[in-house]
Amino acid sequence: GYCFLEYIHVTTEGIYEGEDIITSGKDNLFPSGIKVGKIVSITTSTSLFKQVKVEPYFDIRDLDQVAVIMRDPMEIF
Repeated sequence: GYCFLEYIHVTTEGIYEGEDIITSGKDNLFPSGIKVGKIVSITTSTSLFKQVKVEPYFDIRDLDQVAVIMRDPMEIF
């Protein structure tokens, strides 16, 4: 299966098919440099946003445990 990055502003540059998606470490939850997946396509879903289709470097069916990290919805804005 694929994952999708959404709500990336259409003017955002520097996102290309074939590139790796890696963790930045800026959230202080995950260290920087962990490869998550590879960009397989980029489409404009609306006039304001791009949608990035990512092929993960892991098979979700192989996961034994996952952690869901919830944030206060107001932190998004």
